[in-house]
Amino acid sequence: MDSVDDIIGLWPSMADLGRDLGLPYPTVAAWKQRGSIPVTYWRELVRAAQQRGYHEVTADLLVEAHDQTGGGPSLAGLAEEPPSIGTERQLPAETHQGSGQFSRWKPLRRTHFGTIEEIVEHVRALRSEWDRR
Repeated sequence: MDSVDDIIGLWPSMADLGRDLGLPYPTVAAWKQRGSIPVTYWRELVRAAQQRGYHEVTADLLVEAHDQTGGGPSLAGLAEEPPSIGTERQLPAETHQGSGQFSRWKPLRRTHFGTIEEIVEHVRALRSEWDRR
């Protein structure tokens, strides 16, 4: 199992996955079409998978399934230096040279987190920053 499609395919149907997560079918269908599950749903997805007996679905598996490079850094390397919350992150100049409009944000993509806890902590920090503004 090495893709989002494989993870979604564990459930008998996308509708069943949606019901387990409390989401409508079109939401899950969009994930399958994009080949990506939003990080905000990972914790619930892992919980739902555990309840169904799909113990192979973990935060590590989700990170690996979303690694678009195929040979990305190891999970141990991702967790070595987590970003500190509340500080501005300096982006290297070379990240601004990418081809897409969001290339400069590449260091903040979900594949740079090692665990669900790091993702949840990051989302909380983003929400806190949003509330302050």
